Order: sequence, then C-alpha cells, then structure tokens
Amino acid sequence: MNIYNSKYLNSRYFLIFILFCFTYVLVAQSDNYFRWIHPKKLPPEHYLTIQTDGSGYYAYLPKWFIYKNDKDFSFIEGISKKYKNSSFIYSLNYDNRKHKGTDKYYVGTAICSIPVFLISHYINILANGEGDGYSRSYQFTVSLNAIFFWFIGILALIKLFKFWKINNFSIICLISILTFGTNLNFYTVYFPSYSHVFSFGTISWFIYIGFKWGQIKSPIQFLKLCVLLGLIFSIRPTNIIIILFIPFFFSDWKSFVITLKDYLFNRYIYLIFGIITFFCFVFIQLINVYDQVGKWSLNTYSKEHFDFLFNPQFYNVLFSYKKGFFIYSPIMFIIFLSFSSFFKSNRYQFFGWFFVSFSFLFLTSSWWCWWYGGGLGMRPFIDVFSILILPIAIMFKKVNELKRFFVLILSVIFIYVYQIYQIQYNKNIIHYDLMNKEIFWRVFMKTDMRYSWCAIFKDEHLPQLKANSVLSFKYQSSTNNFQKVNRISLDNRILKSVFSDPKFTFIPKLEWDKDNIGIRISGKINITQQESNPSIDVFYFNNGKEIKKASALLGYRVPNLNESTKFQVEFNPQLFYKDIDSIRINIGRGVQPTSYKSIQLKFYNFSRK
Repeated sequence: MNIYNSKYLNSRYFLIFILFCFTYVLVAQSDNYFRWIHPKKLPPEHYLTIQTDGSGYYAYLPKWFIYKNDKDFSFIEGISKKYKNSSFIYSLNYDNRKHKGTDKYYVGTAICSIPVFLISHYINILANGEGDGYSRSYQFTVSLNAIFFWFIGILALIKLFKFWKINNFSIICLISILTFGTNLNFYTVYFPSYSHVFSFGTISWFIYIGFKWGQIKSPIQFLKLCVLLGLIFSIRPTNIIIILFIPFFFSDWKSFVITLKDYLFNRYIYLIFGIITFFCFVFIQLINVYDQVGKWSLNTYSKEHFDFLFNPQFYNVLFSYKKGFFIYSPIMFIIFLSFSSFFKSNRYQFFGWFFVSFSFLFLTSSWWCWWYGGGLGMRPFIDVFSILILPIAIMFKKVNELKRFFVLILSVIFIYVYQIYQIQYNKNIIHYDLMNKEIFWRVFMKTDMRYSWCAIFKDEHLPQLKANSVLSFKYQSSTNNFQKVNRISLDNRILKSVFSDPKFTFIPKLEWDKDNIGIRISGKINITQQESNPSIDVFYFNNGKEIKKASALLGYRVPNLNESTKFQVEFNPQLFYKDIDSIRINIGRGVQPTSYKSIQLKFYNFSRK
C-alpha cells in the first residue's frame, strides 16, 4: 500500500486532527513545566514565562495599558519586589538610584501580544478588581499567545504547501519536523516571551503571501506583504533581510522585473501605499525610542555590534557544540538531501533560496555574541524556519516513495534525539551557555538527574609534579554506608564527622606552609536512584572564614545504577598551605540510599618553581 497516497492519511479531517493533536501536545508540555492545572506542585524556577530577554519584550504591555503615566518603567521596581526571584528588572537598563529605566527591545513582540494581553487584563479586573500585568494569569496568557503564533505560522505553511499541491501526509511530516524536531518547540513552550515564535509566525505568512503574489500578482497580496514586512521589522529588525527573497517569489527573474515595472509605472498608488504602511511600523519604533531617551533612533543596541563582520563565525553558528544549529537541530541535516530535488525543480528559486539563506547566516554569524546567550540551540534560525523548510517540502513532493520513506525514518530518529535534548536542557544536563565537545558527548542522550550541572563543575587535576610528601587517610564501613561517628583514628590523624553527610576536617603540618595544596579522593560508590547526583565539596578556611570552595559531582561518573563503581577526583585550588589553616571535606550522599566504601583521602604538598 502506498501510504503517501492513502485516502485516509491524506484526508482533510486527518490533517485537522493531527494539527489539533500537535496543539494539545504543546499545551501539555507547557502545563507539565509551568503547572497551570496543579500550581501547588510548581517548582519555584518554573514559575515565570516572562523571563530574561522576554521580560524586555513584554514590559511595554503593562507600560502602555496599566501604568500609563509611568514613562520610565519605575513600576518594575515594585513588581520585582512583589515577585521574588523574578528577572523582570534585569532586561531593562534600569538605574535604581534615579528610579528610571529604558528598554532596548523592539516593540513588535508586544504589538503581537496586545489582543491576548488585553483579554487577560480585563478578566483580571472583572475577577479581582485590578491587574498588575505580571500575576499568574498574565504568565499563562504569554504561554498561550506563543502557542497561538506557532499555530498561525504552521497554518501559513500548510496553506503554502497546499498551494504547491503537496499532499496532506507530506504536510504532516513537514510540520512534524519543525514542531518537534527543532528548537521552535522549545521557544514556543519553555521561553514563550521571547520574540522568535512571533517572528516565525509572521515570516511564515510573509512567505505564503509572497509566493501567492508571485503567481496571481494581486495588489491586495502586495499590501499584505508590506504590512507583514513592517511587523517583521518591528519584532526583530535584522529579519528585514528576508526582503531579499521577494524576487524569488516569482518563477524567474523576467517575471519579477515585469511585475516590478508594473508597480513602478502603472500601480504606483499601491506601491506608495505599501511603503507608507511599512514605515508606519518603523515610525512606531522611532516614537518608542524618542519617548524613552528623547532622540530619534532605530539602533537601541548602541553598545552591541557586528564585531565579526569581517570574520563571520560560520562554523561555530552551524556546528559548534556550544550552540551549533545542526548539532541541536540535527533534523535539519535533511536540507542537504533536498538540494538535488530543489535544483531540478527550479534553479532560479534554488539559487535565490541559497542566496537569502547565506545572507541570513552571514548576518547571524557576524553578531558579537554569535551564540546569542542562554537557551537551547541557535535561536535566530527559528525566525526563518519557514524559509529553511522549503527545499525539504520540494523534496517530499518530487522524490519517489522509497526516498520519502528513508527521509521519514531519519525524521523520526532526529525528532527523538531532539526531544531528548529538550528534556536534558530542562534538567540542566545540557547547560544553557557552557556546552563543549567533551560535555556534549559525556551526557549525550542521558536523562538521569545525576548528569545535571556537569558543565558548571569543572574537573580539577593535580599538577604533573612530584609531591614532596603525601598524607593518606582511609575510611571503610562494613555496612557500605557512612554512619554518624565522632572520631576515626587513622595514621595518627583525626577525621571529624559531624552530620549524616560526613564532614572531615584536615589541619596541615606547619612545615607545609610554603607548598601548594593538592587533594585526591578515591573510593567506590553505589548510586541507586536516577535523581541522585552526590558531590564531594572541599572548603578552604583561614581564621574561621571560607576563602574558597570547589565541588566535584559523582553522578555522571557512574555508568550503571545499583553497581559499585570506582571513582577518583582531584582538587588543585592554586593555594599555598600558608593561605589556609584548615580544609573541610564534605562527602555528600545525594538521594538515598547511596553508599560508599573504601574512601581514601590523600593530601599532597607540591613545590612550584
């Protein structure tokens, strides 16, 4: 049976059903993370949908509609005090002494959020008599709005693919790739206040309307393009680069030139009106900046620049373990398989697509912060997924059933891999900013909590020098568990254990004062729970004050649960013994039951030349 031509899989109702299911999954993911239905089970770190950059995009809404007389965002001080552990104020350039702030973020995301925000605000007024713009109900509507813009973006792509006469089953495959195989999923559900899903939604409609205009040449479609282009600019100005795609909405260059001449000499009224419409959005942004700082400017990122303009970070943006596009959205490797089909279908549009994609890559790779801060994967590419998916769509339409099946199998595998990435990120296994090759492969496809925070705690190593002397201490427990003990005498030394997680105190010899400190701790550990990630913490004291601390996580060093595994960790604090008067070692047991045995502590003194 040819599933691609199946009557049932290609029915209109099946497509609607799948779209409903995808929406349900995104809502379920949001509820699972933010606990909308069961807020009592909500972890404190999952309370906010408005966070970091997103709070800058969002701040215009309460300023415009609630705190109308507050031109300097001073309301954010009270809001930050009201909601502890929030990051609302950090996205603003805020002066706490003058109680004044400015917002560098562009207004387009807030414009897209106005309808849902107002609905939420008036519901709050009816229910509670007031609304502060940041309570739990507002947080919920931010999440709901992001899913809505994912939906309208996907709807635009469905209409485009149908316009290209791609069957419904292939359309389902294509929207599955974008929705669950890329970080569009992540920024729709977990970082919903960011601008990317809004850019995705508006650019998707720009692409659909553009291809439609390229065929039917309707002035109405042209005016819609101008509105969308203005909105796209006001969300993220660098995305104006998609204007380069306009000639390639047409089947060839000649068709574009003929249409351009028609609008220049015959339909110039539509052209003028369209340009005015676009600049209306530009003017809104200009007014916003003038209202804040008293000058007309579009560059609100005056202290941030395209530092890599002459050395674009192509490889890092695409393939680095820190944030590489293809590393964290591996399903997009399928693009390379689609080039042949796209080239054969229409060379003009193929080279146009390549030109626009490369221009976007160049711009993205030139920014000073080429990894674009915290988050999962290369987030600027989310904005243009509706462009990047086009070659894959052509491939699904043109290739034979066997090749489609091969691509479908690859897609399922890569979607599974990406979903693991997402789980890892939410468990702090994939770090938001510190990933590298070593850590990536250390935690690859690992979802146990014992692999969390691997990127933060760097392994220390003893110097490659011969130690002047070594003091060793051993502790063995017949029960394989540490017990509360007051005194353990070994090698004429006293180790003190005070709490259930033993804390051993070491006082060095006076003759070691001129030497460097080195510590090695080894033994066996048996971890029984996935959530357990015990650590060994070393504290360095001088006159009763802690002057330095280091930690080594043990969870990720254990390949299998319920097996006794050898471990060894080293500490090299770059301190002299004269800098401290005692060292305390805390051997944590994590989630119980976790057991240790044959623990050995070695203290080294090294002389550095």
